[in-house]
Amino acid sequence: MIETADPVRSPLAGAVGAGTTQAGLSGDATPYARLRVAQLALKVEAQRTVLDEDKGRLLDASAANAAIDEIAGAMRDALLNWPARVSGLIAADLGVEPHLVQTVLQQHVADLLSEAADRFDPPGLGNRSADR
Repeated sequence: MIETADPVRSPLAGAVGAGTTQAGLSGDATPYARLRVAQLALKVEAQRTVLDEDKGRLLDASAANAAIDEIAGAMRDALLNWPARVSGLIAADLGVEPHLVQTVLQQHVADLLSEAADRFDPPGLGNRSADR
C-alpha cells in the first residue's frame, strides 16, 4: 500500500496538464464526478489491500513483534550460555584456569548485551511491556 499512498496518484490531485486532472477529469468537473472517482479509487485500494493480504504481502505488527522478541530472546540465551560452553576450550588453548576464562567471558558478554539493550531500547521510548 506504500506505493499507492502517493498523493500524486490521487484522483483528486491537482491538474497535470491543460485543464485536466490526473484521472482525466477536467478541472471544472462536478463535485459529484470527483467524489465518484475518489470512491472508485478507495474501492481499488481496498481491493489491493485484500489481494496483498491473500498473497501474504502484509504482516500483522503484533505477530512480527512477537517473532522478533522470540528470536531476540533465543539469541540472548545463546550468548549467555556461550562462555560456559567455550571457556574450557579457550582455557586449554591458553593454559589458564577455565573458571577465570568463563568469568571474564561472562562479564564481556553481559556488557555487550547491556550496550545492545541500550541501543535498541533507548530510555525515552517508554516501556514496551506496558504497550501489550
